Amino acid sequence: LLELQAGLYGVPIKERITDTILKLVSLEKEADSYARSLSGGMKRRLLVAKALVHQPPIVFLDEPTAGVDVELRKNLWKNVKILNDQGVTIILTTHYLEEAEEMCNRIAILNKGNIVALDSTKNLLNRSQTKKVTLKTNKKIDIKDGDLESLKIISSSENEICVSYEKRKIDIEQLINFHDKETFISKRNKAIIDFMYSTGCRVSELCNVKIADIDFDEDYIQLTGKGSKQRIVPIGSKLKTNLLSYLDLKIIKDISNNPFLFISRTDNPLERTAIFRIIKSTALKTSTTLNIHPHTLRHSAATHMLEAGCDLRTLQEYLGHSSVSTTQIYTKLTKEFLNEVFNESHPRA
Repeated sequence: LLELQAGLYGVPIKERITDTILKLVSLEKEADSYARSLSGGMKRRLLVAKALVHQPPIVFLDEPTAGVDVELRKNLWKNVKILNDQGVTIILTTHYLEEAEEMCNRIAILNKGNIVALDSTKNLLNRSQTKKVTLKTNKKIDIKDGDLESLKIISSSENEICVSYEKRKIDIEQLINFHDKETFISKRNKAIIDFMYSTGCRVSELCNVKIADIDFDEDYIQLTGKGSKQRIVPIGSKLKTNLLSYLDLKIIKDISNNPFLFISRTDNPLERTAIFRIIKSTALKTSTTLNIHPHTLRHSAATHMLEAGCDLRTLQEYLGHSSVSTTQIYTKLTKEFLNEVFNESHPRA
């Protein structure tokens, strides 16, 4: 059937890609089957295959994975991505949110024929700040709003609790203060999280900081960034306290006098992967957010400074950006905040 379809489009025999198309839609085992003998899901995939025989530059896929099992769906996603990487524009309609998120670079949301949202997939997902979760219970649980950190209790009935949380809201103080024990590891981890947020440094910069780079008299740190470029960053009073508290224990523990600021249990300089684990595990234990990593702290510091009135040029120096155009990305992140301030304070809002 595909060979016939290719012939109708005038595709020369040597340029036909029938086998490739059959593999793309997972119908290679049905190559010699009659179309009428195929299942409903197979017939749907056959329609997709027929649309590809003349290798069009634009392909419209209308609910391509409806009625398809999970394995075949993921296989189709993978192959459609390959098509897209080869330069084919894919226009997809779907009711599967996971499918849209997995396959699309840009998403338009339609409501009764009208486009109500159109943006990159990443930007649209970031708009969904508040998540609501309904929990089924086998008995009534007496719980009130405020009993759980980071969670708002919407309703609580006999066998059901409805809660909401801010997906991207990060309580920095909660992350830092989680490590409150009088041990070397606890003091170190607390200082690491505070250091990353207070200085807005990169992970590589954190790993390379030496004690000699810190001037506690003048309250500044010298960071070495990309391309061995150095910059001076102030030490806040809270970070200074946490660093001095950590260094008191480091001096006792580190008999080798390692020059690096942050060291492991075995007195070696910390590696990037260790920093990732510390940040991730702290976030999980505080239930702050599941999707947090070291760059999130740098990202948060920049956004919070901009929201507080810091100008772009100063923020550029603080972050160690070679160009102010890189820093300007944070102005987009504060759009919602600026709208809120405008609505609350401007007389003509």
